[in-house]
Amino acid sequence: LHSDHCGLISKFAKSGCKILAGETEGEMINFESGNLYWRMLDDLFIKFGFPEAQFGRNTDIHPGRKYCNTEKVNFTYVDEGDVLEYGGYHFQPILTPGHTPGHMCLYDAEKKVLFCGDHILGTITPNICIELGVENPLEDYLNSLKKIDALDVDLVLTSHGTMIQDVHGRIQELFQHHEARLEEVKNILTNEWKTSYMVAQDMTWEIMCKDWESFPAPQKWFATGEAISHLQYLYLSGIILREERNGIYYYKK
Repeated sequence: LHSDHCGLISKFAKSGCKILAGETEGEMINFESGNLYWRMLDDLFIKFGFPEAQFGRNTDIHPGRKYCNTEKVNFTYVDEGDVLEYGGYHFQPILTPGHTPGHMCLYDAEKKVLFCGDHILGTITPNICIELGVENPLEDYLNSLKKIDALDVDLVLTSHGTMIQDVHGRIQELFQHHEARLEEVKNILTNEWKTSYMVAQDMTWEIMCKDWESFPAPQKWFATGEAISHLQYLYLSGIILREERNGIYYYKK
C-alpha cells in the first residue's frame, strides 16, 4: 500500500503486464489513487486527536500522498495457498497484516527464504499505524509475527536495510519492543484524559530533534499513528479507557 513500494506501478507497467497483489492491498492501492482516501484518512487522524491543519489538510504534507499512484491498476489477485514460480523458486504468499492492512510476505519452504517486505526489518521497527477499516493494527501485527515465527526460515530479505539471518531472534526483539512501548504508553497516561497526539509528544523517539515542536510535520503524523496503535491495543484489551468528546477520542488509565 505504501508509496515507497507501489508508487511507480503505473509508470513501469506495460500493456499486457500481469501485476500481482493481495486483494486487500490492491483494493486499497486503487482507493488511495483518489482524493476520497486521503480525506477519510485525514478525518480519521483528527478523530484520534491530530490537530486540524491550518493550511488545508494534514495529508497535504504526507509523503505517501505525494508519491502514490494516480491511476488505478488492473491487479491479478493472489492469496495464501497460491504458488508463484519464478527462476527456480516456489513462493507462497503469506498474509501478514499489521504494517499495512493487507501486507504479504513471500516464502519458499524448500529454500527456506522469506521476502518479508516491511513486516520485519533488521535495524528499525516497522511503523504500526492506524488505517482505514482497521481498529487494532498492533494486535494484527503481533499475530502476524507469530505466524512467521512458526516458519522454517534461514534467510530473510527485507525491503529496507540489511538481510536478517536469525529471523526468530529478531521477532523476539520486536515483541519486546512493543511490550516496552505499551508500558511506556501506560506510564504516560494518568487520570487525566489525553489524545493520541498528546501521548505521542511524551513517547521516546529516535530522531535528531530537540523537542516535539522541532519534529517535521510528517514525523508527527507517523509518531501519532504509532501512539494510536498502542492506545487502541490497550483500550481493546480492556486495560485503559476511551471516551469520545466533541468527535475526538481521549484515553486514560
